Amino acid sequence: MKKYWWVMVMVPLAVGCGRLQSSEEAGERVVNVGVVRIGETHASGAMAEYVGNVEGAATVDVSFGTVGRVATLRVKEGDKVTKGQLLATIDNAAAASSYEAAKATLERAEDGYRRAKMVYDKGSLPEVKWIEVQTQLNQARSLCDVAQKNVTDCMLRAPMSATVGKRYVEPGATVSPMQPVVRLIDMTQMCVRMSVPEADIAYIAKGDTVDVTVNAADSLQLKGVVDEKDISADAVSHSYLVRVRLVASKEEMKRVLPGMVCRVRMSGSASHQEEATGGTRLMVPNRAVQIGNDGQRYVWKVVDSNRVERCAVTIGDLTANGVLVTKGLEKGDIVVTDGTQKIASGSVVNFNFEF
Repeated sequence: MKKYWWVMVMVPLAVGCGRLQSSEEAGERVVNVGVVRIGETHASGAMAEYVGNVEGAATVDVSFGTVGRVATLRVKEGDKVTKGQLLATIDNAAAASSYEAAKATLERAEDGYRRAKMVYDKGSLPEVKWIEVQTQLNQARSLCDVAQKNVTDCMLRAPMSATVGKRYVEPGATVSPMQPVVRLIDMTQMCVRMSVPEADIAYIAKGDTVDVTVNAADSLQLKGVVDEKDISADAVSHSYLVRVRLVASKEEMKRVLPGMVCRVRMSGSASHQEEATGGTRLMVPNRAVQIGNDGQRYVWKVVDSNRVERCAVTIGDLTANGVLVTKGLEKGDIVVTDGTQKIASGSVVNFNFEF
């Protein structure tokens, strides 16, 4: 195998040296460059990278169900709370007074009902009057239930066990129904929320594994699994939201906080692209690909053994080893990687292969 490798490399070198001598005799300037021979690469090596933000498994903004002035706020940011724990209260003087009045009305209605029933059972109360007594009792019960709910709405309780992420108001502030008071974040399971371009979303599936780098946590490296994928795009950016569940130890999770920016690298999309494009593509080192004034990407390709010409290319994904080229090159082509700034179309080159 080693002998065969030297044959592939040394033949171009021998030919190049012969042509080089002829070029020198003709007075042409010869440029020393580094080159690589293009070979196939498996598409599964492609990596797509996205930027996302860390968030909790669930984030809930809790609010009161009635209007009022905040009397107490019993938690602060960072506190851990349990389901049902009292978080805050609003002044309930008016609600409590209404509830007491409603209870008194209900007691009178129940007493009247008991008296009327004894008379009705003896056949001395008209049917119409009996129905009226029943209606009054039902109304009193409904009014009492509403008044009791108004008192309950003056107390804000945690709907789940979580961590307090934010306090939106302070004691003394007047709040209205549905106005956020406290944000709760479930940090028992952290996730990454990211936007994926419409061109890539079809190649991402639930269950795909990803590599996550959290720069704010000393470039902490974590694994993740695609947990959710939106099916409708953002109207402005034409991107789709994807949620990745982080897989990490408790100690690692302690270093990750909601809002941290992270980089997500996915190889799953490339493996799907492999099936759609025939399984293999060509790869070149990043530095071999240039961008012209017209925005067109190109490489310098060696032709006629020791001359170069500009060759337009279409690139695909970025991989750990280079850039995938989808159009413009063929297997076996030789492209310049070093010394590109010293050459132009038709330049004579003396090249050495990279290994």
